[in-house]
This record gives sequence, structure tokens and C-alpha cells, in this order.
Amino acid sequence: MTKDFTDNGATGASRRANVFVHIPYADRDRYMPLVLRDRINPELYFNTKDLLELDRHQLKKVRDGLSVARLSCTIHGPYMDLSIGAFDPEIRSVTRRRIMQSLKVASYLHAKTLVLHPGYTSFKYGEVLEDWLRNCESLLAEIGPVAAKSSIMIALENTFENSPDVLCTLVDRLDAEVFGHCFDIGHFNVFARTDLSSWLRRVKGRLVELHLHDNDGQSDQHLAVGDGTADFHSLFSGLAETLDRLVLTVEAHEESSVRRSLSRLEKLLGRAE
Repeated sequence: MTKDFTDNGATGASRRANVFVHIPYADRDRYMPLVLRDRINPELYFNTKDLLELDRHQLKKVRDGLSVARLSCTIHGPYMDLSIGAFDPEIRSVTRRRIMQSLKVASYLHAKTLVLHPGYTSFKYGEVLEDWLRNCESLLAEIGPVAAKSSIMIALENTFENSPDVLCTLVDRLDAEVFGHCFDIGHFNVFARTDLSSWLRRVKGRLVELHLHDNDGQSDQHLAVGDGTADFHSLFSGLAETLDRLVLTVEAHEESSVRRSLSRLEKLLGRAE
């Protein structure tokens, strides 16, 4: 029999209104019954294939299930092959179309946030940073009013960035009522060259969501919270005054890792209060 996500004392964290669990939309038939039964808010990840093959009936089933269970959701948009700051106008056009499709889904599901990867890497764009920023700003400025109509916050997530500077510069050029930062501590643990306290100070006032998963500091393993080397204690103590206002998304990729993460998250939140 499949265990539920709230084994091992995780019930408290899972029932907090701002705690979410990452679920690929393609795996909804497997995981949605669990989150609905255990009343856990899902962050649904839609890849490009999901958006291209979207079945309205299946999407309505998800929406109705969330409504009956009185759960919220957030959406993670596609990122493979996409580039918000692309220099090729055709790639930027496809990226815009996928984001618009994601926003349409997010609006239909009454999602709180839509998480996007800006896709910055210093190796590719470091010498043309200002042009890359302008490309991002141009595309996202078109997206902003659409998100605002549905009260959806767009959270721009760190991936390969070694400091928060580029993301902060981008967010500061956009509508603060619509755009903010999604801090992924797992990505930070692998790619950042800035200490955690400095990163958190830099993004203060811009932060809207946390992605919570762990790794060994060498590769993006998406382990359970506490199974790697990421400093969750410093993260939660550093954000103690704002945690209740943030979306907290567990992004561990195994069911057992999700259960352990929820259990440990409850303890971390208790210490931060």
C-alpha cells in the first residue's frame, strides 16, 4: 500500500497554508490522490509536453479536486530549451508563448505563484549582461499585466547564478507587485559563490518563495531536507520574520524524501517561530 506524505509526524508542516509539495503534472494520477487525501498544497510542474498536450477535462479534474479539498496550488513553468533573455527572437517568441500558456493554466487553477527560470549563466551571458537583461525585461514586461489580472505572482528562481546580483537587478526593473525572487537553496548549495547570509540580505524585500531540497554541494540531487549539506537552520533563522508570508515548496524528488522533508520542515519552522 502506498504511504501517505504525512507519515513520520509531518502532519503539522503539511497543513500549514504556505507549505507546498512539488508534483510533476505528468504524475498527477499517482500523486494528486495523496495530496488531496492528506490536504497538502501542490506545486504543479508543467513541462512543454504537458502544455502542448493539455486536456481540459483532466485539468478541470485537478481544479475541482483542489476546490473540494480547499487547497491552494502554485505552478512551475517549463524551462527546458527555453530562454527568457534569448538573443534569437524566435527562441524568445517560443519562450513567451510557453509562459503565456503557463499563465493561462495558473489562472484556471487559481494558482498563487508561477515559478520561472530566467536562465542566466555568466559563462554565456556575462559579457553581454546588459543586453540579456534588456531582453528579459522586454519579455517579462509583456507578461506582467497578464499575471496581474489573475493576481498571480511570478517568482524568478536562481539556478546557476553564483550571486543574487543579476536576479535582483532584473526584479528591480520589473513591477514589484507582480515579480519577485524564488530562492532555491539546493541550487544555491551547488552553484553559489556567495555566503547565505549575504544572499538573503541582498534579496530582502524581493523574496516570495523558497524551494527546499538538499544535496552534497556537488550536484543538484533534490534530496530530502537535511540529507545533504545545505544550511537550513541558517536559512530559516535568517528569514524568521518573513516565513509566514513566503511560499515554502518541498522539492525533494522521492516520496520517502518528501515525507522526511515535511517532518523536518515542521521542526525547522517551530524553531524559527
